[in-house]
Amino acid sequence: MRAQTLIPPFAHRPLVLGRRGMVAAGHPLAALAGMQVLLEGGNAADAAAATAWTMAVVRPHASGLGGDAFSLIYRRREGKVVGLNASGRAPAAATVEFFRRRGSGRIPESGVLPCIVPGAVDGWLALAERHGTMPRQRLMAPAIELAEEGFGVSDRFAEDVAAHRTLLAKQREAAALFLPQGRPLQPGERFRQPGLARVLRAVAEGGREVFYRGPVAKAIAAFCQREGGLLTEADLAAHMSDWITPIESTYRGHRILEFPPNSQGLALLLALNILEGFEPGLLQASPAEWLHLCIEAKKLALADRDRYISDPARVEIPLAELLSKAYGAERRAKIDPGKAAPEVQSGDAWPRGEDTTYLAAADAEGNLVSHIQSIFSSFGGGVVAGETGILLNNRLKAFTLREGHANRLEPGKRTMHTLNPVLVFEGEAPVLAVGSPGAEGQVQILVQVLTAFLHGGADLQRVIEAPRWRNDVGVELLVESRIPRAVLAALAAKGHRVRRVGAWSQTMGGVQAIQVNGAAGLYLGGADPRREGYAIGW
Repeated sequence: MRAQTLIPPFAHRPLVLGRRGMVAAGHPLAALAGMQVLLEGGNAADAAAATAWTMAVVRPHASGLGGDAFSLIYRRREGKVVGLNASGRAPAAATVEFFRRRGSGRIPESGVLPCIVPGAVDGWLALAERHGTMPRQRLMAPAIELAEEGFGVSDRFAEDVAAHRTLLAKQREAAALFLPQGRPLQPGERFRQPGLARVLRAVAEGGREVFYRGPVAKAIAAFCQREGGLLTEADLAAHMSDWITPIESTYRGHRILEFPPNSQGLALLLALNILEGFEPGLLQASPAEWLHLCIEAKKLALADRDRYISDPARVEIPLAELLSKAYGAERRAKIDPGKAAPEVQSGDAWPRGEDTTYLAAADAEGNLVSHIQSIFSSFGGGVVAGETGILLNNRLKAFTLREGHANRLEPGKRTMHTLNPVLVFEGEAPVLAVGSPGAEGQVQILVQVLTAFLHGGADLQRVIEAPRWRNDVGVELLVESRIPRAVLAALAAKGHRVRRVGAWSQTMGGVQAIQVNGAAGLYLGGADPRREGYAIGW
């Protein structure tokens, strides 16, 4: 069976070409905001920041001022990549003992209790301040306008609101915002967020102090304390983002740069190290064999992720050993080419928050930004912080209470994050910025996209649109219905419990990517039709 049965012969969307700049984002209005900045002379960092602020408004259920963010920034002039960790930490009052005393002995998934310090605002500001050229007021202007004046509700956004109606109805402020007159937002109606607009204006005028020490911080903390939460003014005031050095490995002659722990980026590199030892022709010669190997490599990589990854400030992580090719070979030997492994030993089964959003930006100077942000679950904890209009994250739920576990809850600790932006290089030349939402699915989605892209034979948009699989638990394998039945039968024969989902399932992520063709002096942008992704180039 030929690989062309998995990679579509044509794409439903055109591959977007640009010479001076490119923005690929999870919503067309956000991509437009970033492109407008590029057209006015801003650079990739400016465009990424403007896009990120706008994403917080147009996909508020996926990311926002109440969430976290990670960025990888390539500065062509210096020829190096730096990372920005804008993830928050657990409140000082968030202890294992506190939750064990609560009766259930668990961290709840919704409400105000599972909220950590929101780090995204500091990250967006820091990104533009250190690497951008434009004032924050200009970069935030599209987000402010869309929050004040509103934007049209898409079919997908309306579906997401309706699917979470029960959660949103539990809190007065959330219900007033997303369930006007007691019913979910409808496709085609205008959605305004006046409270969020006021906060955005305040931050545009006063900067991070307004959000982390000033009136916004006081409003968020007062709300959390009033509702029985743990977050305080002191927690917010103590927050700072960190500039970090990326981790990297190689795959078939390409350097893959990833975000270090507390991100799960290590898991993608682990999976690729395992797969690199298999015959690359399998992708073309036998799609079922290749998919089986990818699935099994993913299981091993995520088992290591759950064992090792947490806050490196609190836990020792053997990065050099885990990233070595020798370790990849050791793990590769555990794969049975004829049989699906049952559940690989791992840590606690964390909730699989699906709503994250990814964006990439490139400019005329050759700079690149790969950026991802989230409030963890869809609509976070389902609570809006009073009149601020900010949906609060429920990221604390990603911790475990288990004794001795690397990701055990501690006050002031960062949890393991599924967020992981990626940059790919050939030698010193950038080739690709790519990422996807999908929580547990992020690594396996990126394994599929990167191996198909780097093995060659199809353009970026066709690779993004190729049908995908996803394995979260044991041998259960979710597959898009476009994968040929002969391939599925071969996988089932190996012990995978195959379950077909929609042809273009949102469960399979929402990949955005920018390819760099240095020889032609072009950017190529791809966006995923499974969600609301859009790429714009010029």
